[in-house]
Amino acid sequence: MKMSQSWYNLITILTQVMGGIFIRKVELTMDEQFKYETIKSLVNHPDGNKLAAAVRLGCTVRTVNRLILRYRQEGKAFVHGNRGRQPVTTLPASLREKIVALYQNEYYGANFTHFTELLDRHENIHVSVSSVASIQHSLKPH
Repeated sequence: MKMSQSWYNLITILTQVMGGIFIRKVELTMDEQFKYETIKSLVNHPDGNKLAAAVRLGCTVRTVNRLILRYRQEGKAFVHGNRGRQPVTTLPASLREKIVALYQNEYYGANFTHFTELLDRHENIHVSVSSVASIQHSLKPH
């Protein structure tokens, strides 16, 4: 993506003024916000009790020490690393649609276990019974 010259100049000025630090907006969930505020207050009050913070957060003192170090290095960086990513085991939408169509048109009436065996044997589609069940149950109106 090409950046316009004015944006490049603005980023360059911000980088020079702020010593190379970019400011970005970070949206935290309630749990992440609670963790951030707890660690922030612990860092701002040197006489704070790490054990009490660990109990409040439901973790160990070692984890609190790691969170303090992370807070000092990255600031408000308590967002989980997998946020916004799809699980590796997610079936593509096209395959889900194909499974639904096969069940509705060719193999209707088969239970999910038998259906997965038929998919494996005749369609060369290898999915678990629980995957087929969740696909079929997601179609039903709640």
